[in-house]
Amino acid sequence: FVRHAMSTISAPPSFKVTKVSYNGDLETVNQPISELLKSASIFARDLFTLNITSRQERLRSSNRHARRSLSAIEPRDSVIIVSFGNIRAVAGLDHVFLFDTHVPAVRDFAKSLSLAFQNGMYPHDEPFELVFLENVLSDTIESYQRRLRLYEPIVDSLLETVANEVYSDTGVHKLVPMKDSLQSFEIDVKQSLECLTNVINDDDKMLGLLLNEQALAQQTSKEVDFERHEHVELLLGVYARQLSNILVDINYALGRIQSKQEFVAIALSGYRNRMVWMNVHIGIAGLTLGIGTTVAG
Repeated sequence: FVRHAMSTISAPPSFKVTKVSYNGDLETVNQPISELLKSASIFARDLFTLNITSRQERLRSSNRHARRSLSAIEPRDSVIIVSFGNIRAVAGLDHVFLFDTHVPAVRDFAKSLSLAFQNGMYPHDEPFELVFLENVLSDTIESYQRRLRLYEPIVDSLLETVANEVYSDTGVHKLVPMKDSLQSFEIDVKQSLECLTNVINDDDKMLGLLLNEQALAQQTSKEVDFERHEHVELLLGVYARQLSNILVDINYALGRIQSKQEFVAIALSGYRNRMVWMNVHIGIAGLTLGIGTTVAG
């Protein structure tokens, strides 16, 4: 065991990577960092954007909390770096590298992406990199919507419980962790929406997402038609609107919790005022009784 631990510490970081070719082939390997940078055509600084987890990190801290990653869609010369939702990937001209494939959700996404490429579940003139990007956005939106559907009955039940136990400490304290969880969810959705908004507002970045057209333009010493950014804008705009709708639902749930907190505060203030009123009257009665007893004495 000690020998295995020492070899793990001394070994260079390795990452579990799934390569999905645009013809649908799947290949999963463990790659050291030097080989990963070369095969994925990325720089070491791009690993900070991807925020991926090495095999050694998983062995050292298997039960740590999940790290929050910033959403990013960054086109490079010949690749697109994507960090969106659960997906950390690098899309190239012929294939896609998916990272953190030890996560079940990422493995399922890799299989669905492979089937999409095999079965041609997209328009024939659609670039492969945009097909991949749309699958990432669709998978993220679906995961957010499932998460939102799970919150709705929990919030309803919690608010009903608090209404029945308005003067109980346990009822009020249940609101805090739910509000924290919803706010964390809100941050994730806001980051995703801000990422798409930044790309939509940058025409050059949208054109940079068309990898194959950019490569063909370089070979023929031409430029990609500027109007092609409208096609990318339409794709991203659809999912940006869905994220906006999800954000509205989250804010509505947070507003309901905030309203319940204000109701509890008002109810406790009224209860406190009644207690003060009772204490004042008891004090007056005690003072009256004391004066009468003193005179009688």
